[in-house]
Amino acid sequence: MSFKKERKNSLSGGISWEKQSEEYKKQSQANSLKQGMKSLKHETTNRQFSSEDGFIKACEKIGIKPTKRQASKFRRKEGKAYDNR
Repeated sequence: MSFKKERKNSLSGGISWEKQSEEYKKQSQANSLKQGMKSLKHETTNRQFSSEDGFIKACEKIGIKPTKRQASKFRRKEGKAYDNR
C-alpha cells in the first residue's frame, strides 16, 4: 500500500492534482487583477480630465480654455499648458 502512494506521488511530482489546480486558480486570479489595474489607468477620458483642478489651473495660468483637445496634449506631455505648468 505504501508503494502505491509513493509511486503516485513520484509520478505527479509530489503535488496532488487538487493542489496544482488551486495554484493555477491563484495565479490566474492574480493575473486578472493585474490586467484590471492596467485598464483602470486608462478609464479617464480627455473630457473628464479637462475638468480636473490641476489641469484647469495650468490652463488659467497661461490664459487658454481647458478643452478636451488641450487635455489630450497635456496628457501626452505636449502643448502650452504642459510647458508652463
